[in-house]
Amino acid sequence: QRGLVHSYWAANVWAVYLFADKCIRFVLGRIGLAAPSMIHLPDVPPSVCSVLLLVALLPAMISAWQAATNMLRGKFAADRAASFFVSAVVSSAFSAFMLAYHCHEKAILT
Repeated sequence: QRGLVHSYWAANVWAVYLFADKCIRFVLGRIGLAAPSMIHLPDVPPSVCSVLLLVALLPAMISAWQAATNMLRGKFAADRAASFFVSAVVSSAFSAFMLAYHCHEKAILT
């Protein structure tokens, strides 16, 4: 069964999660409390990734909404609102990379 990081790796939050799991397995294996092949941290379901991603996207969405509202009310110039929008897009893309449930293009085709 395919999971969060089954065979394709990305340098994101889940890589830190897997590193922590490997460290726990190593330490517990060294002191003889568990077999090194056991997974000690729970699997992360796609729903948890979705919730984390939506929470991470909220600041960017709120900022873009406020910038657009302020531009329409005449408080911001259009170029300043566009700057907020570009920042929100970059923040959204970064959040999606760091927290989303990744899958490889070839995995989608199979």
